[in-house]
Amino acid sequence: MQFFWLYYLASTPGELFPLAELTARFGAGKRHQPFVQKLSDGRLRTFPGDLQRVFTQLFPHSTDKFDAMYQRACGPNPGLPSTISKINAALRRAFGRGVGSYLIESGRGAGGYRITLPASAIQIIGAEVTRS
Repeated sequence: MQFFWLYYLASTPGELFPLAELTARFGAGKRHQPFVQKLSDGRLRTFPGDLQRVFTQLFPHSTDKFDAMYQRACGPNPGLPSTISKINAALRRAFGRGVGSYLIESGRGAGGYRITLPASAIQIIGAEVTRS
């Protein structure tokens, strides 16, 4: 799951992941009602659909686990903050002093999380999946 969140946040660098809004929707019983976020480049991101699309791409054999992951990460008492802490700790261990620009920023009080690297500095390379 840590890889999933890092991949998802890196797919839209600099954009806020609206954890506070999504968590509030769980509390209001609107969990599956679409929530639309306008990105800085004018594109729209729809939750939970956009999140589920990426999850399905990365874990095609575990699509049935999306609802549980979404609730655990964004529902009441969201587990995403601790996941972000683990990702940032792993980045600190890997990059040492040069880690600053790679860390996931923001937090609970700011409503969400983001990777602040410019899009030109992030390259997501798809891995070829082989099945045996």
